[in-house]
Amino acid sequence: MTSSPAVLAPARGPADTNRWQLTTESFEALLARLASDGDQVTHPYQHLHRRLAAFFDRQGCIDADACADATLDRVARQLGEGRMIENVCRYAYGVARFVILESIRRRTRLQAALVQAPPQPPAARTPDPRLVRLETQLERMRPDMRRLLVEYYGAEAGARWASRKRLADRLGISYGALKARIHRARTQLGRSITT
Repeated sequence: MTSSPAVLAPARGPADTNRWQLTTESFEALLARLASDGDQVTHPYQHLHRRLAAFFDRQGCIDADACADATLDRVARQLGEGRMIENVCRYAYGVARFVILESIRRRTRLQAALVQAPPQPPAARTPDPRLVRLETQLERMRPDMRRLLVEYYGAEAGARWASRKRLADRLGISYGALKARIHRARTQLGRSITT
């Protein structure tokens, strides 16, 4: 799995070829520790995976499933190597915090490398006429509606809901009313672009 600079996910690339790979024994050790009922071994695993993915999503991870997978792989490795873990769920959340920290460090290094990279000359091509119409119509929009659209759609993926809730609170309206305003602005913008 590869990750872009904006993704909080474990990077796996050419440098990671010597990394530990999940083995059947390690995975079975994890399932056995999570299993409360011998007939439903995978249910607790799926439940923990969903909870970890939700945790990573709340932390702003774009690929929360990949982060949850990496976390559970690390826990399985420890169990496969014979480590005695008293509370697997609590241990998994501790590992998850380290996965987030590592991802943030990796993303920071990648962003710094991108900043230091020499700028590429702009490609000489004709702009998309729809994009030109969109920019023209955005300039013609009332400034408050234009700011509203930019703020509503400008937040990063993991922080969208919280950002939009703060925007609604700042405007003194409910979240539903904010969504209705955005819908009206988009409809108005869409009509003006297609005509």
